[in-house]
Amino acid sequence: MFYNPKEYLSQDLRFKGPMRRRYNDLLEVYKGYNICRYNRGEWERIGAEIIDDDLVVEADTIEEVRQWLDENV
Repeated sequence: MFYNPKEYLSQDLRFKGPMRRRYNDLLEVYKGYNICRYNRGEWERIGAEIIDDDLVVEADTIEEVRQWLDENV
């Protein structure tokens, strides 16, 4: 299941709310994107991002992130 990361972007950058990303664990680099694991609230999420850029996609599993990158990048 994919979520629109733009709804969380302002909270990630400006606030310390419950849905803010808590920490990042770099899992791998795929097609030039860093695939990271982090907690958002109570949920563990997987996201793909480029260093110093916005979050590109956020999903439940690393396979969903890879599939989205294959189809859209």
